[in-house]
Amino acid sequence: MLSFFTTLLACTLAASSVSALSISSLAARGLYSPSLTSPDTNTIWSVGQDAVVSWDATKVPQTTGNFVSVDLYNTGSNGKDNLITSLSQNFDSATGSIGFTVPGSVTPGSYFVKIGSSASSKFEIAAAAVAYLPSVTGPDSNTAWKVGDKVDITWDISAAPANPAQLQYVDLYTESPSGGSFFVSRLATNVDVKPGSLSIVVPQVRTGRYFIMVGKYGHSSAHFSINA
Repeated sequence: MLSFFTTLLACTLAASSVSALSISSLAARGLYSPSLTSPDTNTIWSVGQDAVVSWDATKVPQTTGNFVSVDLYNTGSNGKDNLITSLSQNFDSATGSIGFTVPGSVTPGSYFVKIGSSASSKFEIAAAAVAYLPSVTGPDSNTAWKVGDKVDITWDISAAPANPAQLQYVDLYTESPSGGSFFVSRLATNVDVKPGSLSIVVPQVRTGRYFIMVGKYGHSSAHFSINA
């Protein structure tokens, strides 16, 4: 009887050892499957735009080398996972994230990503963003801002496409005595067009006349006043 229990204990310890070695071996080869934190169900990627996949790096074994790949999937009509494309390969597992450009070959729809056997939540990929420079509706010529106040910049979205590209810049300019203009301050970058507005805090500037420019070489607002 003692021999039986001794043998059983030895087998259990051996199995545990093999399991530990297997995990260590997988980690060393970059095959460890991390806990993915993004994309999630609220994520929307756009074709041709930059995107990020992230994971909990605190739980990745220190012996893990580079991950082999992060892959894009959808669910086929047969209910099975359908590999669409590899988004990135051979990247550092310790960084917690990897960035890339969403391939132009991807069609809009519902997708998920995998690293190893770990899958993200399902999320949406939208059609390629379309450049759109809206007309600025506020501030107008009667506007007077005060330094330090929270104010809104507004623009017309009535003609905006379904998936407008972000506004690269929203900038503050001032008039020059010769009739030209001078750049004063960058108020925001990579601004979502769809809300039709942006809240900012008026920067520290001298009292004078100013105007807003949206997008690189985009539309400008009427000239208005800022009081220090």
